Parts: sequence; C-alpha cells; structure tokens
Amino acid sequence: MSPPTNPQPKETKPSRGKRGCFITGILVVLMVPVYYWAENYAGPRAVEKMKEEYAAAGFPLEPDAVIPPAIPAEENFGATPLLDGIMHPDDGSPAEKAMKEKRKALKKLLPEGFDSAPSPYRPPSKPGTPPPTAPTVVADMTSIHSLRPAWKNIRHYLETRALYKTIPNEPSDVRAVYAALETHRPLFDELTAAAKRPHASLTPALRDRIVAWKLGSVFYPEWGPLINLFLLRIHSAAALALNDEAVALTGVLWKLRSAALAESTLLAHANAAFIGRIWMESTRSILQSPARTDGHLAQLLAQCGSDWSPENELLHTFQGEAAFLCTAVEGVGAEPFAPYRWGFSRFQENMLRYGPSGWVERNLATGLRETLHYILLPLRQQGFAALPSATESLEVLHDRVGRDSFPSRFLHAMDSSAFMPRGLVMRAQHVRLTLLAIAMERYRLRHGRYPADAAALVPDCIADVPPDIDGAPLRIVTSPDGAKSVLYSIGWNLSDDWHGVVPATYKEEDDLWKNADWPLSLPFPPLPPP
Repeated sequence: MSPPTNPQPKETKPSRGKRGCFITGILVVLMVPVYYWAENYAGPRAVEKMKEEYAAAGFPLEPDAVIPPAIPAEENFGATPLLDGIMHPDDGSPAEKAMKEKRKALKKLLPEGFDSAPSPYRPPSKPGTPPPTAPTVVADMTSIHSLRPAWKNIRHYLETRALYKTIPNEPSDVRAVYAALETHRPLFDELTAAAKRPHASLTPALRDRIVAWKLGSVFYPEWGPLINLFLLRIHSAAALALNDEAVALTGVLWKLRSAALAESTLLAHANAAFIGRIWMESTRSILQSPARTDGHLAQLLAQCGSDWSPENELLHTFQGEAAFLCTAVEGVGAEPFAPYRWGFSRFQENMLRYGPSGWVERNLATGLRETLHYILLPLRQQGFAALPSATESLEVLHDRVGRDSFPSRFLHAMDSSAFMPRGLVMRAQHVRLTLLAIAMERYRLRHGRYPADAAALVPDCIADVPPDIDGAPLRIVTSPDGAKSVLYSIGWNLSDDWHGVVPATYKEEDDLWKNADWPLSLPFPPLPPP
C-alpha cells in the first residue's frame, strides 16, 4: 500500500470585495491625470471662446490691438539715463542688483522725504519711539488727498536740511524753496526733455510689466518722488508769478499721464489718475497765481486736447487689461499666474500651485466675460452713467459665487469691483471740473465776475462744457454778485443731492465713499506773494 500523498493547496482567488477595492484604487489613481488633462484641455478652449466673444463685441484681445509695441530707445521715456533699468524684474540676476542700486542712487539725489509716504513723519524705527520733532517731508506734500505744500512749514523743512542753511536772506519761504530746488535742476531738465520726445512712452518688456503688476505698480514707486518734486516746483514757480515755466511743467505732467495710459492696464490707469491729481493741483496753483493771463489759461485747456474722452480711456484700459491677462496666461510659463499671487490666501496659493492650469483659465474666462457684460458694453452704450448700477450688480455676483474660493476670480474682482471704476470715474470728473474752473477763470478775467450759466462760457472760454457722469453738462451755481461759484458733479449716486450748496462738514478726502456730490468751489485762495 503506497503512502498517502499530501494534497496540493488550492489556489485561493481574491474575494470580490478585495478585487473591487483594487480596481477602484486603480481608477482613482487614473482619474487624477484624467481630471488634470480634462481641465487643461477645457481651460484654453474657454479662454479662446471668451476672446471670440470680445472680438464679436468689438473689443479684440490680441495684444497688438491694445498694448503698444516697444518703441525705439531714443524715444522711450522709460529708457532715459535717469530711469533706465528701474523696471527690471526681481529675478535675482545681476541686472536686478543694478536696478536696486540705481533706485537708491535716485532717491539720494532728491530732498529727504520726497518719497510717496502719506504721512508728514516717517514711522518710528522701533515700537514706542516718538516721531521726530522736525518733519522729514513737507507737511501735506504727499498726502493722498491734499497735495499742496503747507507754506508755513517750508521754513522748518529747509532748516532741517544742512544743504539749504546757507541760502542768505531769502525774501520769502517760497523763494527759498525755489532756490533750493535749483539744486535738482538737472533732474527736471532730463525728465522734461524725455517727456517732450515724439511718442514719449514707458514701454518695458511684457515680462517686466507682469512683474511690475505683481509689485502693485507699473512705475510709480520709482519716479513718484520726481513727480512730487515737480509739484513743489510748479507751486513755487506759480507763487513767484513764473507762470510760463509753471504751465510748461504741467504740460510735462499731462504727457507723463499719457505715457502711463499707453500701458493699457488698470494699474497703469490708476497711476495715471495719480498723475492727474498732481496735474489738477498744479493747475489750481496757477489759477491762484498772481499775473496769470488768459494766454496761460488757454494753454492749460489745450494740454488735454479737444478730443479728450475719459470714457474712451476707460474702455481702452479694460480691454487692455483683458488682453494683458490673456497674454500673461499664454506667456508666463508652466505655473499660470505665478507673478500675481500678492495678497492671496494660503488656500488660493495652494490651488494655484497644485491645481490644474485649465481650472485657472476657465475662471479667468468667466471673470473677463463678466467684465465684458457689466463694464465694457454698458460703458460704450451709455457712458459713465451705466457704471454705478452695473458695478453694483457685478459686486453682488462676486459675493454670491464666493470670491475667496476662486483665486483667478478673486484677482479679477480686485480689478473690476465697484471700487476701481468708481475711483477712476471720480478722478476723471475732477479733471473735467478743473477744466471747467479754468474756463470760469477766463470768463472772470474778461468780465470781472463768474457767469450765472455755464453755457455763457461757450465758445469763447471753452469749446464745450464738460459732461457730468450722467451725460448732462457739469453743474454750476453762482452767487448773485458773481463773486463766488460752485462747480459740481452729481457723483456716483447720479442724484443732485446738494444743489451746489457745499455742507460745512464736507471733506474732499471723503469724496469716494461719503460725499453725495463732487464739488469744486471758486475762487481758490491766492498763493502767498513772493
């Protein structure tokens, strides 16, 4: 009898449950690349479809149609020896180091405190350190709302500067400032000459513009101090009745504003609005100046040109912003929107870093489509009057979809929310009020009083009365004796709330949010005599 053989163990088959988990795991692993592939496929398609919608509406988003090409270096305002290199991106290269050294050298050439700080005192270096007793900038010089120098503080300012202590027997504080500014005459000459060149513009490379946008400005941090220096010089010249020079320098400021707008982005437009405020304050100082003539005022009116239209500027800027964003998506590289992360939350950072690029592009397409619907089309069809209700609707829409959950929409919300159009429209209306004030002063020079009706200004003092936000002419209310007048816009709420009677509690710095109307009272107080 043969010995029993050991039976071979039977092959066990995996249970159905284990087999299902295994297959599910494989599918999950495969779904991740499939999801990324699908999103990255749908994203560019969404952007292209959105670009087709813009083109069909008359707003092509090809960069060549909106963003100006680079111009020859000899004609490029940003390529002057004074400003050359300051737009280089922060990329750790030797060129970046040279750029930073140039910025430091430029600031050393300027009077201490002529930076863009909004306070008349520098912040203390350590917590609890009291501010210095002597102001390091001219009081009110760089305030965002009051850009006029406080003449009573100029002596104090000069006495803190050893360089200026040797000026003997200056006849007035204003003349002392003017003499002090002669130290920086080469800066003025170079900046003025650059702005007078044909086609003068500021056109850094696209990559530089992307990085600059990340930093929050296209050019202001670098030559904002020079613009402030311009303002002080114009005030000084106007106070000394050197109005030919003052008017010429305001013309330079308007050209700088035009160079900023050539960038066709919202931040460039915001910077242009800053220069526009400088231009307005400079113009008002000329209106306050002794010995100003009708010829000086006519030159001021001519600086803007007869065809100037802030509505068209805003249309072009929003179109340029859309084209700029599309170009950035195509040209930045594998990590979309990497330069745009300033101010994002950690959640948004992670979604941009690890999420599919197509997800970002689809949200970009959605955001730009909303801008076309809520901003561009109403602005072209109805002008500024359409923007209050349209931007309010856009704000509600962004809040409803949860802007914090969508990085690209959050980015776009910063550009196209109610704040940006409201601020730009208000600045445009203040420029128009300033133009109307120039015409009113021309009328007073000729007739000894302000007109009771703005229509009396046309055509001898101004070609047309500038329009208000609702399309009607800007309003004026003149006293019976013609000695005083209030020019005003009805403001963002499109309602004539004050009827030209400015409340005692009115503050110009509250214009954007609290004031119902946007007034300008005439006459301006005279500047101190030289």
